[in-house]
Amino acid sequence: MKIKNRITRIIEEEKLLSGDDTFDDILRRLKSNPAYLPSLSTVVKIAEKYDLSADFVLGLTDSPTPLLNKLDTDFVSVNLKKFAQTFPTKFYLLKKLGLTKDFPSFSNWLKGKNLPDICGFVRLAEKLNVSACEPLKSD
Repeated sequence: MKIKNRITRIIEEEKLLSGDDTFDDILRRLKSNPAYLPSLSTVVKIAEKYDLSADFVLGLTDSPTPLLNKLDTDFVSVNLKKFAQTFPTKFYLLKKLGLTKDFPSFSNWLKGKNLPDICGFVRLAEKLNVSACEPLKSD
């Protein structure tokens, strides 16, 4: 799995280069449990700690670009609503083409009740054709 391998590699490289053990527990879980993936909140912490874009951490790009905006999972709902208001036709078409069927929890994400897991988040960013940073940016 590309996401899992990317996150594992980032943490291992940073630990080797700087001796940073901040994410040792996450690294242990990634290596010991084939089904484990960290939460979206943890991905944001990794991106911020190592100054990497969420797109790179999530394996959406192979370019280790620096983080340009502050990220915060509390803004997912707000930013999804802004997307729907900014691109109403696109949002309408996506809903007609099965957005809510592909993402049954989408209405809960819009309401801020919960967050997508990282696989769902990556699929959503791809479906909306936006950077993974867009729904996470806090400014």
